Amino acid sequence: MIVGLMQPYFFPYVGYFDLIHEVDLWVVFDTVQYIRRGWMNRNRVLHPDTGWQYINVPIDRCPQTTAIEQVQIVATHDWRSRILGQLQHYRRHAPGYELT
Repeated sequence: MIVGLMQPYFFPYVGYFDLIHEVDLWVVFDTVQYIRRGWMNRNRVLHPDTGWQYINVPIDRCPQTTAIEQVQIVATHDWRSRILGQLQHYRRHAPGYELT
């Protein structure tokens, strides 16, 4: 039996899904320390004009020793709509969009 284990990421890279596909058992390793400025609640997308832009899920402030599973998303922000709007805008202005 092949076991895969990784921390959760916001918009994981394709290798993350490749690993999930190749293992018999997948474990989300969320009991470890949350890393500020890590990739668990943010990622980069390519803006068609200005280059890389960060998208993120807002989280409540927490001590540095907080486990990933204990981090809370800020409920007051409409971050889902904001991120979806950004992605739709970037996609429409991406080179080759009209061809697809």
